[in-house]
Amino acid sequence: MKIYTYAALKDHFEKEFPIDEPIETVAALNQFLTERNPAAATILAACRFAVKDNFVTGDFQLQPGDQVHIIPPSSGG
Repeated sequence: MKIYTYAALKDHFEKEFPIDEPIETVAALNQFLTERNPAAATILAACRFAVKDNFVTGDFQLQPGDQVHIIPPSSGG
């Protein structure tokens, strides 16, 4: 699966990177990334995850070829 990060998450992870480990759900992916970089835990907890152009919930079942976009909250002005 390929992960894409945006905004503040790029301070903690590369803009895009592969994950070869078998991860079944979005919640498990969130946990995996938190363990990989604990400094990103607060941001990851507030992020939304999107797969196939749709926002998904924690119980969404991931497939090995999925592209997962992790989008932090944003504010406008």
